[in-house]
Amino acid sequence: DPDVLEALFDHPPQAGPKHGPGWVGDANDLVAKTRSLWTAPLRLSVGFLDLDAHEAALGPRIVSYMNLWSEHADVKFDLVSNAKTADIRISRVKGKGCWSYVGKECRQVAAGKATMNLDGFTLDTPASELERVVVHEAGHCLGFEHEHLRDAIVKRINPKEAYFYFGVTQGWTPTEVDLNVLTPLEEASSRGTPYVDQLSIMCYPIPGWVMYDGVDVIGGDKLDPSDKACVRELHPFPPDFM
Repeated sequence: DPDVLEALFDHPPQAGPKHGPGWVGDANDLVAKTRSLWTAPLRLSVGFLDLDAHEAALGPRIVSYMNLWSEHADVKFDLVSNAKTADIRISRVKGKGCWSYVGKECRQVAAGKATMNLDGFTLDTPASELERVVVHEAGHCLGFEHEHLRDAIVKRINPKEAYFYFGVTQGWTPTEVDLNVLTPLEEASSRGTPYVDQLSIMCYPIPGWVMYDGVDVIGGDKLDPSDKACVRELHPFPPDFM
């Protein structure tokens, strides 16, 4: 019954935590894969693979949300017209989820192929949803991992409930749930804070009934202080920056 399911899943995960083909780990601002980090200063070109003239205004709007990270560190996303050769190539294929390759992995994707997908986003997508999802996926572009994949959270998740919850809300198979939810990060090969930040933009909310302890993983919908501090540490402004 759709009404029963809607009531049951009152804290859905952020839109489409699916990942691109060949995904090997996702992003978070509090923990970043060392091998995926870019060198500074970071300037990434962004192109859109499927915007027509009617929706042209969506491109600058999305890039403006990506650049909310730029207010806190020496990083910049620049919109370009030649999408096929851009560092970040965005598609909006409906039904394929919202996902992004992580950091330098974007440059391992063949030219002309998407490095990010924003599932069915249009000019009519609410601003709050655009900001929440786009800032999250831009964090992946910068090399950040999902905060909810840190061991302190993963060990609290009941696999049986996770298979059911993510199977219904995301359409994932148990194998996909294992990969995207139940496999903790190798923090020895990552850089991150010593604590878990459940309010990070890179943390998905997970309802308490999926957790062994019954406590919700809150999740974040905007850049929080730890997000800002971590990106600033990884990509600091030059000493003479005013």
